[in-house]
Amino acid sequence: MSVVAKAVLASISLMSRIAQAAQTIPGQEADLPAPDPRLDALADIVVPEAVSFTPVTVGWKLLAGLLILALFAAGVAEYRRYCRNRYRREALAELKVLSKVVTQAGAGKIEALRTLPALLRRVALSADERATVASLSGAAWLDYLDAHYPGDGFATGPGREVEAVGYLPEPQVSALESGSVDALFREVRSWIESHEASHA
Repeated sequence: MSVVAKAVLASISLMSRIAQAAQTIPGQEADLPAPDPRLDALADIVVPEAVSFTPVTVGWKLLAGLLILALFAAGVAEYRRYCRNRYRREALAELKVLSKVVTQAGAGKIEALRTLPALLRRVALSADERATVASLSGAAWLDYLDAHYPGDGFATGPGREVEAVGYLPEPQVSALESGSVDALFREVRSWIESHEASHA
């Protein structure tokens, strides 16, 4: 058999195999299982909506409104109290300066002690009616101071020197012991911080 004849036979054999393979594909497809009709009835998974943190009922909204109103009122009240106590803060700042100056010997100490009664009087005038405070002096002034703060250190305690340092001769003022001066400043500071104000 010639080479050409062998090639022709090989081509015919290959074409025959291809035809057989093509004929078997439909049959194989027929052997596949039919789709289950129940799958068509299945619905997609429904994802629940995210939970909202916004109040949806009237009661919660009303409560939130009342809370905001209460916070606003508290803020206004605190601001007003801060403004009313401005004179206290200014007096305490001045007292702090005087307490540093009074530690120095000589004219600085005398001047600081001389300023103390006037400072206390200004604070009282800011906190109470002028007609009540302006005319007070001596024991009446010390009693007033004791009556308007939690302590009682002016009529019988170290605060009783607060009037004397305003008019005593300089040698006597300068001779005050440092312990007495410190106690006097503590009493004045306590009064400024904690006194009761009638209209301030």
